[in-house]
Amino acid sequence: MFTGCDMRRYRIGRAAANDIVLAEPSVSREHAELVKLGRGRYTLRDLGSSYGTSMRQGSDWSLITAAEVNDETPIRIGEFETTAGDLVRDAALAAARPEAPSAPAWSAPEPRLSPRARNRHPETIFIASGSLPPWSAMQREAPPAHPRLAAIAERWRALPENMRFALALLAGVGVFLAIASIALAVALLA
Repeated sequence: MFTGCDMRRYRIGRAAANDIVLAEPSVSREHAELVKLGRGRYTLRDLGSSYGTSMRQGSDWSLITAAEVNDETPIRIGEFETTAGDLVRDAALAAARPEAPSAPAWSAPEPRLSPRARNRHPETIFIASGSLPPWSAMQREAPPAHPRLAAIAERWRALPENMRFALALLAGVGVFLAIASIALAVALLA
């Protein structure tokens, strides 16, 4: 033990009361403790966590209850991988800026239109500096290229929705069978 060294303790866990807060599902509320011994050395102690605390020794990870680590020793707090040095540096940065507000929880962005404008034009999609009518309105307004196609489109719209679905499904199966037949014929002739 060195005399005159800073024996700072850092509690690590998911709870906000810890010195180092790791918002990870595999991190317990009070997961581990890191004691700074000085000269880049620390004692890492597990506090009875659910997922354990590990350190890398060579290429293997070893679960620990207490071990001495240095700044660069890879450690796992639950499934969160880091080093003791990185944890202490992040804690020091957070302590140096106590007045800095924490990031707010994510929320959906506010709509760019006022509620009054949205109520006046609910069917309009606003893009950059202009607007486009909804797709369904564009379909109704666009005339078919040929008069005969107009008659077919009109009959198609007159069919019940379940009938249109069944016919579209049969057409898709027919296209699939045609392509499969062609592929089979090419394979047999090759």
